Amino acid sequence: MRFGARILFDDATCTFLAGRRYAITGPNGAGKSTLMKILAGEIEPAKGSVTRPAKFGVLRQDQFAFDAFRAIDTVVMGNAPLWKAMEERDILYAKPHEELTDEDGMRLGELEGIVGEEGGYAAESDAAVLLDGLGVDVRRVFTLTFAGSAALAALAGLLLAPVFTVYPYMGAEMILLAFIVVILGGMGSMGGSVVAAFVIGITQSLLTLWLNPQRVAIAIFGIMIVVLIVRPRGFFGREGVLE
Repeated sequence: MRFGARILFDDATCTFLAGRRYAITGPNGAGKSTLMKILAGEIEPAKGSVTRPAKFGVLRQDQFAFDAFRAIDTVVMGNAPLWKAMEERDILYAKPHEELTDEDGMRLGELEGIVGEEGGYAAESDAAVLLDGLGVDVRRVFTLTFAGSAALAALAGLLLAPVFTVYPYMGAEMILLAFIVVILGGMGSMGGSVVAAFVIGITQSLLTLWLNPQRVAIAIFGIMIVVLIVRPRGFFGREGVLE
């Protein structure tokens, strides 16, 4: 393999065994990226051949390209046909039921077949195993996430206690409002949740001037329903992607 007039690899033969981890090291300009592009099929070698397994995933070197995605989703993206089918499937499922056509139904059947063939129904659990093998402690991440959410719930209880009477179901009303905020903002969108929280809070304060609390609650649910009819993914939810 040449890069300009420079020969990077000549008469090179190598085999990568299943279940092993390999690291490619060398100084800048030694040809590490070129070798990876050859292995990934992005460029062809000057001579010889590369044999790849039937299922072959690639995680790009640009670490900033996946900031908007979960780590597990990023791993699943390594299987390009599976990720493409899942994205198209989610877009079709996001369409209002009355807008779905017979062609959409047929296409959904084809996409479900691709997802099944590519192991999409077990993709997240397989990705978790892969992340664990790469040194990402998935159980620790889940545990810390659960602990963080429990701490936030405890903090919310401390803040609510001086305002409301302390009883087992004191958070029910707040949980309903939080549910509405998350749905309106867009699933997984922190910015959307902040905007939705301000919208709901200001609307609730203004409506309280003219309506009793029961009617205010009904009005808030009505706003949520109207927004979801107009924009099913919420304020900042992206089409076909559950962030």
